[in-house]
Amino acid sequence: MSDRLKRPRYAETIMEENYRRSRRHILWGLMALMVIVLAGALWYRFIEGWTWIDAFYMAIITLTTVGFGETNPLNARGRIFTIILLLAGVGVIAYILNNFTEAVAQGHLQAGFRLLKRRKYMESLTGHYIICGFGRTGQQIATEFAAEKVTFVVVDSDDTSVHIAQSLGYVTFQGDATHDQVLLQVGIERARCLVAALPSDAENLYTVLSAKTLAPTIRTIARASSEEAIQKLERGGADVVVSPYISGGKRMAAAALRPQVVDFIDGISDRGRPHRLCRGVFARFQRLPGNW
Repeated sequence: MSDRLKRPRYAETIMEENYRRSRRHILWGLMALMVIVLAGALWYRFIEGWTWIDAFYMAIITLTTVGFGETNPLNARGRIFTIILLLAGVGVIAYILNNFTEAVAQGHLQAGFRLLKRRKYMESLTGHYIICGFGRTGQQIATEFAAEKVTFVVVDSDDTSVHIAQSLGYVTFQGDATHDQVLLQVGIERARCLVAALPSDAENLYTVLSAKTLAPTIRTIARASSEEAIQKLERGGADVVVSPYISGGKRMAAAALRPQVVDFIDGISDRGRPHRLCRGVFARFQRLPGNW
């Protein structure tokens, strides 16, 4: 089985294929129409002996079925050729209109234009962040990045996750982040940081290895599910490895044992709500031992 048949059929891949197929059919039709116009002009110029202006004029009004009549008198041979030229031209024009109408009605052209615009925008990015995986962890990371107004790209292979990210207004790229070509398309060489938040430790490890191979100086942060995975990711080149389970367990234990300290730290990190921060810090300070 060829590599093309093994390639995953992502929604964006199908969208791009439909756009390219529609564009290809329309271009073929336009090229065929130009060949017919040129053939008609050459016939009238060299066979009928007309001037170039009259030859092109006759070819065009014949194909457009304007019905102005013959520019110069034609013999039986010339009229037979004109009939053939007319039928061929009408058939090609109908082919072009049919493909164009189908592409517009099914949204292939519009979706293709949006996709190309998004790809062009990603090619212009520099110093941006890349989030690989848009699950629960990836969504929270994207929320924090959006609150900080930093430029980032979401990479995920799941149709639903990509749709959710797009509905939130995030720049997305559908593909497997473990593949070098996908990372290159989202500008890994120009990015500032990559966050590997994919569901499995193996995928995160492959993503970090690929990122470090393509851009050795990039900062990589990876998600891990166990202590063993943390060690492997660190050996694989990850600058920071975070385990939601380990970090969450430590946080819950701290909240149970030292609630005032945790609440105080939460207030300091709550930059998005300054008024609530001031009130919260003041209230927590009052609860600390030795304060009024």
